[in-house]
Amino acid sequence: MKTLYERVNRQLERIDFEALWPGFHPFPFALYDGTHAVLDGRLMDCPEDFHGNTAVSFQGRLTAIWNVRPDLPGDDIGLASKLVHEMFHAFQMERNEKRFPNDLLLAAAELTPEYLALKAEECRCLTEPDGLLRFQALREMRRAVNGGCIQEEFLTETIEGMAQYIELCALEQLCALEQQPADQDPSAGKNPFKNQPAESNRAINCCQTAGRHPSAPKNQSHGRQQAALAECAKRLTDPSLLLDSRRHAYDSGTLLLFAARRYGLSLFHDIGNETCSVYDIIRQQLPPADRSVSFSQNALATWSRILSDQAARREELLRAFLQEAHTTVTGCFRICGYDPMNLWRKGDILYSTSFLCLVDKNGNTVTLSGKVLLQMHPGSADTADAYSTMIPDT
Repeated sequence: MKTLYERVNRQLERIDFEALWPGFHPFPFALYDGTHAVLDGRLMDCPEDFHGNTAVSFQGRLTAIWNVRPDLPGDDIGLASKLVHEMFHAFQMERNEKRFPNDLLLAAAELTPEYLALKAEECRCLTEPDGLLRFQALREMRRAVNGGCIQEEFLTETIEGMAQYIELCALEQLCALEQQPADQDPSAGKNPFKNQPAESNRAINCCQTAGRHPSAPKNQSHGRQQAALAECAKRLTDPSLLLDSRRHAYDSGTLLLFAARRYGLSLFHDIGNETCSVYDIIRQQLPPADRSVSFSQNALATWSRILSDQAARREELLRAFLQEAHTTVTGCFRICGYDPMNLWRKGDILYSTSFLCLVDKNGNTVTLSGKVLLQMHPGSADTADAYSTMIPDT
């Protein structure tokens, strides 16, 4: 793992972070596998508070972490770009970003066939070269259907969609550098955009060219990013994934930012002082939405069936959990940590399959892993009256 760390670090040293976003800079990073971690090139026991792939405050420093055991990308460039994603989260935290979504509110949101039909049509528009204006019109219709839920989606697009967008711009930089022929240019391996001042108001749009070395064949240096965007589009139009509002916002936010860039809009803003979502920043630069836009009414029956099937699957999961040996602890517990990618809520039942951290009324922290069922306090997004965990086989 130390060798992998060193290889990835060499890739990260080639990236011009300032060209990705004004003020963005590298952060410490750690690779871990559940048993060991490597940070600053040193092998150590894996810290107990390393969970998932994210940015954390560790030993007084904002640090990007990546679990290589389940989530090892295919090569060093791929892993480096993923770490840039997590470093951008560290940058957001450093800048006191105010637009983090409430994942627990998003998990509790009740989706309707109309809401999902509009969302599916939005996504189709995002995959079309000239679909941005129709996308905006559909999204404004959906905002009227469920303003609370869609606002949390907007915020998730702002935090995660922006980070994934920056990841793909870093990927393009690194792929372009790989195309630079070493025997033709003595500066090969160096980023030609290093140390060049970014234009403060339009710097984010330099991602159109940043990372694309002048002598690199554009179709090759650009191809891997385009393949990644094609995967985003494929996920975005998968009906089974549309129900996962948080996961879906990674790709909708990413494609929205690339669509706005193609449209010539300014994406740069002052993280930490801005309160509008990236969608609303973009919307303000577009002409007013056409309120006469429509979608297929036949889609309502399809989404009604899909929602019904999801409810049946979740009922079966809860039934199976309760049929297994489990223990229940009652009290008053506030959720203070969780894996947002592996939890869902149905009514006042919250079900997690990864990890949860709870704090009781006395301030004691309870860390739970694996399958956990919370009986949520009615009307609360983050307070539970009881939790149940599986009893392990002996």
